Amino acid sequence: MNDVVQRRTILFRTAEGTKLVSAAINNHVVFEVDDHNVAGGWGVIVRGTARSLRTDEDIEDAERAQVLSWTTVDKTHYARVIPEMVTGRRI
Repeated sequence: MNDVVQRRTILFRTAEGTKLVSAAINNHVVFEVDDHNVAGGWGVIVRGTARSLRTDEDIEDAERAQVLSWTTVDKTHYARVIPEMVTGRRI
């Protein structure tokens, strides 16, 4: 999955599969991102509502964010998470 923050929402691009099906069945989601460097690490958890992008206008808007894939897998589906609660920590 590849993601960016766009206008205070999380936009992600994914292939067909579990993430996409799960977001369609239950639009209440938890999104987590973590990273680290030599000085320490951090994690952010976003609870919110997800929706698949289906209209041409929404997809064109998402494509302007240039969510680029790290792999050669064809990731043709976009979804957006609208945050309701954000928490995080540094370690």
